[in-house]
Amino acid sequence: MTNGADLVTLARLHAALDGVVELEQLIATIRQTSNAPRSVQHVSDLLGQARELLRYMLTPVGLPVSPDRGR
Repeated sequence: MTNGADLVTLARLHAALDGVVELEQLIATIRQTSNAPRSVQHVSDLLGQARELLRYMLTPVGLPVSPDRGR
Protein backbone atom coordinates (compact mmCIF):
# COMPACT_ATOMS: atom_id res chain seq x y z
CA MET A 1 0.00 0.00 0.00
CA THR A 2 1.30 3.48 -0.79
CA ASN A 3 1.67 6.27 1.72
CA GLY A 4 -1.34 8.05 0.22
CA ALA A 5 -3.45 4.92 0.47
CA ASP A 6 -2.33 4.48 4.08
CA LEU A 7 -3.50 7.99 4.89
CA VAL A 8 -6.85 7.38 3.22
CA THR A 9 -7.31 4.16 5.19
CA LEU A 10 -6.37 5.94 8.39
CA ALA A 11 -8.86 8.71 7.66
CA ARG A 12 -11.58 6.14 6.98
CA LEU A 13 -10.86 4.33 10.25
CA HIS A 14 -11.08 7.61 12.15
CA ALA A 15 -14.34 8.48 10.39
CA ALA A 16 -15.73 5.04 11.24
CA LEU A 17 -14.75 5.51 14.89
CA ASP A 18 -16.44 8.91 14.95
CA GLY A 19 -19.59 7.37 13.50
CA VAL A 20 -19.62 4.55 16.04
CA VAL A 21 -19.20 7.01 18.92
CA GLU A 22 -22.08 9.14 17.59
CA LEU A 23 -24.30 6.05 17.30
CA GLU A 24 -23.37 4.99 20.83
CA GLN A 25 -24.48 8.40 22.09
CA LEU A 26 -27.76 8.15 20.18
CA ILE A 27 -28.45 4.65 21.54
CA ALA A 28 -27.64 5.86 25.08
CA THR A 29 -30.18 8.67 24.66
CA ILE A 30 -32.80 6.23 23.41
CA ARG A 31 -32.18 3.94 26.39
CA GLN A 32 -32.48 6.84 28.84
CA THR A 33 -35.64 8.35 27.39
CA SER A 34 -37.72 5.28 26.66
CA ASN A 35 -38.49 1.77 27.75
CA ALA A 36 -36.16 0.40 25.09
CA PRO A 37 -36.38 -3.26 24.12
CA ARG A 38 -33.55 -5.66 24.87
CA SER A 39 -32.37 -5.41 21.28
CA VAL A 40 -31.34 -1.80 21.91
CA GLN A 41 -28.97 -3.02 24.63
CA HIS A 42 -27.60 -5.61 22.22
CA VAL A 43 -26.92 -2.91 19.62
CA SER A 44 -25.23 -0.83 22.32
CA ASP A 45 -22.98 -3.77 23.23
CA LEU A 46 -22.06 -4.34 19.58
CA LEU A 47 -21.22 -0.68 19.10
CA GLY A 48 -18.96 -0.85 22.15
CA GLN A 49 -17.14 -3.79 20.61
CA ALA A 50 -16.82 -1.97 17.29
CA ARG A 51 -15.43 1.11 19.09
CA GLU A 52 -12.81 -0.94 20.89
CA LEU A 53 -11.81 -2.76 17.68
CA LEU A 54 -11.42 0.50 15.78
CA ARG A 55 -9.38 2.02 18.60
CA TYR A 56 -7.16 -1.05 18.59
CA MET A 57 -6.70 -0.74 14.83
CA LEU A 58 -5.74 2.92 15.27
CA THR A 59 -3.17 2.21 17.99
CA PRO A 60 0.36 2.81 16.68
CA VAL A 61 2.46 -0.33 16.44
CA GLY A 62 4.64 -0.84 19.50
CA LEU A 63 2.43 1.01 21.97
CA PRO A 64 0.89 -1.01 24.80
CA VAL A 65 -2.87 -1.47 24.52
CA SER A 66 -4.87 -0.92 27.70
CA PRO A 67 -8.13 -2.92 27.91
CA ASP A 68 -9.96 0.03 29.50
CA ARG A 69 -8.60 2.67 27.15
CA GLY A 70 -11.01 5.51 26.53
CA ARG A 71 -13.53 4.69 29.19
